[in-house]
Amino acid sequence: DWLVAHPLHRIRPRHAAGKTPPDAFAGVITGLEPGTAYEVEVTVKLGEATATRKLSAATRPIPPKAGPPTKTIPAGATSAQIQSVFDQAVPGDVIQFANGTYAVDKLQIRKGGTEEKPVIIRGETRDGVVLKDPSGMIIQVLSVSDVIIENLTLEGSKTDSGTAASSHGINFWNGGQPQKRITMRNLTISGVDMGIVASGYTEQLMVYDNTLIGNNVWEKDFLETNRTWNDDGIRIPGSGNVAFNNTLSGLSL
Repeated sequence: DWLVAHPLHRIRPRHAAGKTPPDAFAGVITGLEPGTAYEVEVTVKLGEATATRKLSAATRPIPPKAGPPTKTIPAGATSAQIQSVFDQAVPGDVIQFANGTYAVDKLQIRKGGTEEKPVIIRGETRDGVVLKDPSGMIIQVLSVSDVIIENLTLEGSKTDSGTAASSHGINFWNGGQPQKRITMRNLTISGVDMGIVASGYTEQLMVYDNTLIGNNVWEKDFLETNRTWNDDGIRIPGSGNVAFNNTLSGLSL
């Protein structure tokens, strides 16, 4: 049984971030299942000429659930203590925060895993673990791949900073390569100017089942100025990135 996909659109290379794409068309196929193989047929017409191509392709699987923790961060741990645990991560580690509220200062993810053994950073419960950083980035992703961040609440400044957009939930360092296969799921990110944002080229990021609440109130003074222009909720440039089943408010799309 064939499904009809969305119409193709021409790629605009001047709008691309990072690698320059070819002069080509791109399209979206919806209604597919994760981790499933499909036959894809594409037809392009120009006047009376028609070209049809077929290929076999598979959707990516959803990363599996985490196993039992291999490293535990106790309630009340300092930002420096948390960073030390992050820096000792090895492929396959499941780093779990115990329920509690943690005052942090730009935690950095510097160690990643492998495609078969990602590093997982998670909370004991989504609402029970709160990472608070009122002054800047809560979590920054450096030059790593194969990391899963899940089951956490990230709380920012709760105060709009105008065009500075200084309070970030998860930020990808612009100078980091590669940054591949990073999954962010089951997160609550609140009181921030930016939710989950990257500025450079990334690959195969997954952002799903998250709630992102920004600092914009959308009152008259917000709407009549440019103070909201870069308050992005989710920004993941690159290739193979997906974002779905997310709820956003107080942020730009």
